[in-house]
Amino acid sequence: MVVALFTLSVFAQSDVSRDEGIAAYRSGDFDRAASSLQKAVKTDESNKLAWLYLGAAFVKLGKEKEASVAFKNSLVDYKGTTENLDQDVKVGLKQRAQYTDQARQNQVQGTVRVVVEFGADGKIGFIFPFQTLPDGLTGNVVNVAKLIQFEPAKSGNHAVTTVKVESYNFNIY
Repeated sequence: MVVALFTLSVFAQSDVSRDEGIAAYRSGDFDRAASSLQKAVKTDESNKLAWLYLGAAFVKLGKEKEASVAFKNSLVDYKGTTENLDQDVKVGLKQRAQYTDQARQNQVQGTVRVVVEFGADGKIGFIFPFQTLPDGLTGNVVNVAKLIQFEPAKSGNHAVTTVKVESYNFNIY
């Protein structure tokens, strides 16, 4: 019984740190966001949403290597991450990234994953590729991700900035 209560307390603290970190991220305090989110993932390494926002905070702080590690940790057993929002981001138009001639010639197949910041203002913020493919495919993904049309997520009656992983698959049939 004591172990169960301690475990619940640890995970609750991780959620508090995660929520504080996300709030700091949305307010533009990326140093505080990173600090809170690092506490969250230290307490609960399986907290995918904390890893995702930690990576986003690192991008904003110019720490690309740390961002890449955090984003990769957010994908362990990835089944998507959902925040406690009244309305999640609604993606309206997401174009398909095209093969380059060189990638087709080299028979490159696989998935490019990027983290996209969906702004409260309805604009795409940063796009950070962390699972890439060669021969221009990653560049094509970044270019089409810039064109994603969406309705921002909402908390209460307010639009909020969120970050999500977007995947683009390339298969030669």
